Amino acid sequence: MNIEKQDKTRSKMAIRRDKNQEKLSKSSRFIGTEKRLINALKKSIKKHRSLGLKACYVTTENHIPSSTFYDHYSDMTDFEVKNEKILVREFRKELSRFENVNFTLYELFQCSLIFWWKKREYVSLFLSTKNLTTPAILVDELKPFLRKRWNDYGEKNNLEMWRIFRFLVFAELANWAEENFDDETLATHAKNLEYKFISIPKFYAKLMK
Repeated sequence: MNIEKQDKTRSKMAIRRDKNQEKLSKSSRFIGTEKRLINALKKSIKKHRSLGLKACYVTTENHIPSSTFYDHYSDMTDFEVKNEKILVREFRKELSRFENVNFTLYELFQCSLIFWWKKREYVSLFLSTKNLTTPAILVDELKPFLRKRWNDYGEKNNLEMWRIFRFLVFAELANWAEENFDDETLATHAKNLEYKFISIPKFYAKLMK
């Protein structure tokens, strides 16, 4: 088995393991309700081209009882804030495995993509609304694990390079979304992120000439 097939196999096994853990941690009823609300919100946002929708519009247009929404959230702001906090907390837990251990960039990006694959409904929602605040917060959670991989080019330059990397992560996620988050391509996207992260200092140096 070649390296690329091994990477794909590891990614698929990790996804399968996380699927089983997810089934144990949440009831199927709650997961179904959560997905219904997210898909309804995506449809309404696509129709109105706006994120600033009231919950009543989302539930009425998608034939969902308003009580279903209000059993979980008080309003749309509550929906955004609660889910952002949950995503950040769960992502930090996933990344904690890399604390005080040696790891490759590929392993870190693979772990990140597996997490985003599990949360693909949310990722798709953020991308469709072009609301990248939460994705930016998640990407920034990688900074403590990545900042040592770059030389110190000065505070301003390092910040600019990080913004470039953040944008490249968004672009990679958008490309993956167009593939419907196919788990067969997860390893490829992890390698793409590894290459882009390594290449940014060279790209930035040419940009500043």
